Amino acid sequence: MTAERGVMAFSLFLVAACSIPAVSGLSGDISPSIVQRGPFLTNMTTDSVTVTWWTEQPCSGTVSYRETNHLMNGSLDRMVTEEQSSFVHRIKLTNLTPNQTYGYTISGSSAEYTFRTFPMHGTIRFVVYGDTREQLPWWNQSTHHALVAGRIATEPDVLFVVHTGDLVNDPEDAGEWDRFFAAAEPMLNHTPFYPVTGNHEQDSEVLQEIFGVPSWYVIQCGDVRVVVLDSNPLSPQLTASQDRFVAVNPEKRGTWTFVALHHPLYSADPNHPGGFLDARERWEPVFREWGVSAVFAAHVHAYEHAEQNGIHYFTVATGGAPSYLLSPEKPEGYVTDLENTLGYAIVTVNSTNNSAVIEFVKVADIRGAAIRLDPPGTVYERVVLDRGPGVTNRRDRSGFPILFTSHLGDRKINLLT
Repeated sequence: MTAERGVMAFSLFLVAACSIPAVSGLSGDISPSIVQRGPFLTNMTTDSVTVTWWTEQPCSGTVSYRETNHLMNGSLDRMVTEEQSSFVHRIKLTNLTPNQTYGYTISGSSAEYTFRTFPMHGTIRFVVYGDTREQLPWWNQSTHHALVAGRIATEPDVLFVVHTGDLVNDPEDAGEWDRFFAAAEPMLNHTPFYPVTGNHEQDSEVLQEIFGVPSWYVIQCGDVRVVVLDSNPLSPQLTASQDRFVAVNPEKRGTWTFVALHHPLYSADPNHPGGFLDARERWEPVFREWGVSAVFAAHVHAYEHAEQNGIHYFTVATGGAPSYLLSPEKPEGYVTDLENTLGYAIVTVNSTNNSAVIEFVKVADIRGAAIRLDPPGTVYERVVLDRGPGVTNRRDRSGFPILFTSHLGDRKINLLT
């Protein structure tokens, strides 16, 4: 339901506390229910978003919100309240304005947050990273993942974040989920979050229950499409279901298409020489047909970049899980890698000049128990993709060469696909 009320200039808005009967049991006695996890944002579009959070006690949750550019003119608040009490609150806000920044609060908390709806067109900027799972006592969410999420939270103009799987070590461990949300909170409260199913989540429905997304789906933001897939071994029924999803999501001409899954098709993983060849056999023909620009994976706890047939393959399993050493034997098309590091990839698509930039941003070097922080904005590799004049798809079927440039420190590589 909605309610309107006046507010003073520069103040945001007041939210009625989410309440439950007090322990005393006295008639009319109430106490606020404290937020346990969240809030975080999912399922963002140009005109809607879902806000989710947990409270310590069941109650009827409320989100109050409004466009931030109305703070000065006395515009009235909008409010949505759940009809039933629950520990988990998932409220969808609708009838929003594209490319607009909103302020919002949730019941049970006095904190004020913002979000920005997706634009119809224009520059699209998003982050990809993965493998934040713990391996206690040496690697944990509170130190390693928190460093990465904290840096992502400071990146300007990021419209959404994609996590390429293995969010936690044990999806049934509520304690690690608490630490995950505590570590990522500075990022999650204002940037929509989209998870990929990793091998640690594959036998659990917790991801779907927490984030309200299926195992395969599409993120559409302006002229950018990110297709999220499940690369885990699946039952014949689930395999057929994902195949049907792929079949009804063909190539979209004029759109920059990216893919996010968990297992890398090309990798120097010593346990899977060359990469996950079964995933490559299954998915690479689909990616070529879709005209995919880049594929983002995780699982191998390092940063890797390879290029094959005009498609760039990035492993960004650098979100805080224990580091892996790579094999000196590299697959064909291998460009570079980086071990023992924390970081994330940031993608900027400029529809005006038909180009995209993919940067791997280093956060820290890991040497045993020692963590050495890099200065904010430290870029290890910058990859520039240029479709060329008149090209409406990632691969120019007329044969026009598509140039990409990779910058590695002072080294610059020009490559033709």
